[in-house]
Amino acid sequence: MAPISISSLCVLTCVADVAAHRSEALQILQHEVGEPSIADLMNSIVDKTNGNFLNVAGTFNCEYRHETDEDEDAPTFLSCEGPADWAKASGDMLMVAATVAASTGVGAPIAVLLSALGTFVKVWEKDGGGLNLHTKIINSLTTLQNGLEEFHFQRKLDEAEANADYLSVRIDVIQENDALEDCSSPIANSWVRTDDKAWQVMTKLLVDENSTVCQACKEKDVGREALRRRVDIINGIQNLWSTIAMDRLAFLTRVFEKTQACSSLQTNTGVRIRRLLLDTSAEQLHNFAGARKLCEASLHVFAVADIREHLNYFWPWSIPSCETYATDAQKLLQHGEPGRRLLIDLMIGKTAPWDRKSWVILALQDQLLADRNSFELLLPLAKTFAEVAAYRAKGFPWNWQKIYPGVKAARSVLVSLVKEHAEEVAAEGVEQILRPAQNDGYNEELGRIVEALAPYGSA
Repeated sequence: MAPISISSLCVLTCVADVAAHRSEALQILQHEVGEPSIADLMNSIVDKTNGNFLNVAGTFNCEYRHETDEDEDAPTFLSCEGPADWAKASGDMLMVAATVAASTGVGAPIAVLLSALGTFVKVWEKDGGGLNLHTKIINSLTTLQNGLEEFHFQRKLDEAEANADYLSVRIDVIQENDALEDCSSPIANSWVRTDDKAWQVMTKLLVDENSTVCQACKEKDVGREALRRRVDIINGIQNLWSTIAMDRLAFLTRVFEKTQACSSLQTNTGVRIRRLLLDTSAEQLHNFAGARKLCEASLHVFAVADIREHLNYFWPWSIPSCETYATDAQKLLQHGEPGRRLLIDLMIGKTAPWDRKSWVILALQDQLLADRNSFELLLPLAKTFAEVAAYRAKGFPWNWQKIYPGVKAARSVLVSLVKEHAEEVAAEGVEQILRPAQNDGYNEELGRIVEALAPYGSA
């Protein structure tokens, strides 16, 4: 069956405003499946969030497939092979769960939230848990920290591994237990102590380690390989923390199910799930992302320096090929602000010859057509695309012949950007750049762009 790239899912879903997204979030996981299926789970997430969690679907290796290879108009279905890395998937699952919790509102009964998260928990227990994930992550972290003097958390890793193994066992045991009738029994107390211990281990794991990594990434003399190891350490700590958090969610869900007769214990369990687990998870995953971006920003500088050197030339006959410029342009798009600065220089500066400028812009257009998620990467370049789109090489026909393919591509990219993000494009001052060119010599594409941006006024 012919697969449709996950990036094309954006085309198959409409864009909803924040209010609509929040009102539907409660329904994200509210569907019953006899045997929990990753495809059912991802299909529900993609459908109910209008594509807002496409990255999660990508983590689970999902793609839409036609029912028959011969008929491209045939109905499609979502096929998921499952994540190659369940440790990373735990963080994505946790973020969706935290979003659902935030959207249900603090006053909503915990039973409503757990109903929405039921399939998530089942999929984690069935496919994600019990894979010795904790041991693999900890072994990797132990190797990564060797030789990095600022990291000394082996004791915390050992404690986390022991607790994670114990928590996994307790999840299996609690499923075999009957519903609790004596609310003051030792069993009830042991369940509370089990979660207390897991919470303490997760808290200890975060003390100093995140800030230490952040500080290490700020050091000017840190080399590229050391920076990569620090990014891997951040990812490892996040994965370990997320897998324990998902095990806690599974454990507390089972506790809630077994304590229907104990209202006080159910209330306590609800507070633990919503406030001490999911609310904390949303904040902590944001902190992990911040620490990772700090290190990755330094890595971007190294990568962009390599690309700049790759495109450098002295003699006219040593100019890199057009294909080289195109390939490097798409790479630069992935390297944040440093990459965008070099792209701007290649598009409108003196770094690239006229024909190479066109290839750079065409490559960015191809990137947008191939991956709709590239909108966010290209939006900061809207003003630069406008300057190219407005270019007219009067008196220099040889230059115009070389840059014209790039001008056409820039106009096409702007049309796409305006269609999806008109307000953001207007804020970049695109209309002010294009209007003089539009008045000077009418062009249909420029006319459509200026007309679409007019309602948003001057930036």
